[in-house]
Amino acid sequence: MRRALLLAALFALAGCGGEDKPSKEEFARSADAICVDLEKQSQELAETQATSTQDIVDFAGRARETARSAVSRVRDLEVPEGADGDVAEAWQDAVVTQAEDELIPALDRLEKAAKENDEQALLAAAQELEALESSRAERLAGDLGARRCAD
Repeated sequence: MRRALLLAALFALAGCGGEDKPSKEEFARSADAICVDLEKQSQELAETQATSTQDIVDFAGRARETARSAVSRVRDLEVPEGADGDVAEAWQDAVVTQAEDELIPALDRLEKAAKENDEQALLAAAQELEALESSRAERLAGDLGARRCAD
């Protein structure tokens, strides 16, 4: 009996003092930090002057790695508890889905078109990239207070 009480007390103590879930505000700050980094990297990528198809291939590769890194960082964010956590998870899902289902495949098509020197496919892929919208992710970021992600 004494051993059972000791084990129960140890389990109870193990649950106490652990990492608390972040608040909505802490989550928003962490999300915004990722968005600021991504914005900076995107700006640097946007300033790339492509003078050859190899430049486009290189651009697509760097952009894809930037997107994958951001997705990894977004996935690693611990979400708040309760309703705020539900919104945070929805934002994470929206960001990941857009990157994995839309952005990265469009970058793959851009790279493939450049490698094949297919001007029509290049133009189509470039237009596809410009047309990407993230309104759902931006709306959810605004709901969380992640203003840099909402812009």
